[in-house]
Amino acid sequence: MSALPLPRRTELGPFAVLLATLVTTLLLAPFIEEQSLFGFSRSRLLATALLLSGIYAMSRRRRGVFALGLAIALAALAVEAWLHLHPSRTLVIANFGLTIAFLSFLSSALLYAILEQERITLDTILGGICVYLLLGVAWSLTYSILEYLHPGSFLADGLPLPGTRRPDEFRQEELIYFSFVTLTTVGYGDVLARSHPARALAAAEAVTGSLYIAVFIARLVGLHMVHQRRELDL
Repeated sequence: MSALPLPRRTELGPFAVLLATLVTTLLLAPFIEEQSLFGFSRSRLLATALLLSGIYAMSRRRRGVFALGLAIALAALAVEAWLHLHPSRTLVIANFGLTIAFLSFLSSALLYAILEQERITLDTILGGICVYLLLGVAWSLTYSILEYLHPGSFLADGLPLPGTRRPDEFRQEELIYFSFVTLTTVGYGDVLARSHPARALAAAEAVTGSLYIAVFIARLVGLHMVHQRRELDL
């Protein structure tokens, strides 16, 4: 059985940039000072980086898909900037909704692009990893809006989550951690979903993470077998 040919260097595309941004964001977020640049918090800077890299990742998609994604991302960036100048509950909720909508749309577009591929490339694998990480980030924002609307929905070491310095700062490192622990079905138990809506969301994320791994791996194996069969028929 012949080995799968290595992808050419030119096959590295926007997925690599998006993956690098995601990994950097998740690793550096806990170590960046809260007010880091021109009064903008780390959460806003990292969210902006994700939105911009997401736009770049969609730049090679179909024109209609890219236009819709760009419109959602620009609206999210506009609300993000306005929220920094004029914090309000309405803008916080709008910021949540638009950011989650863009990440969900981006994940769906990338997943569709992966599933329609006829051959495995390095970009395909990187795109699959991006979708998995985007799911974790999107779920963490979903938990964040729930905690914002209903404080006490989550507990860390048996205590309510700590508050933030400003009322418009809503992204919690504990919820990002909880999201990925739930997505991977590890479940350490140090951060817990307390309310019924929080538990329902956590259960849905655990199922989503398990199904995604199963479908993605099955797709890669299927593409690999089809490609090898075509090579043997030649």
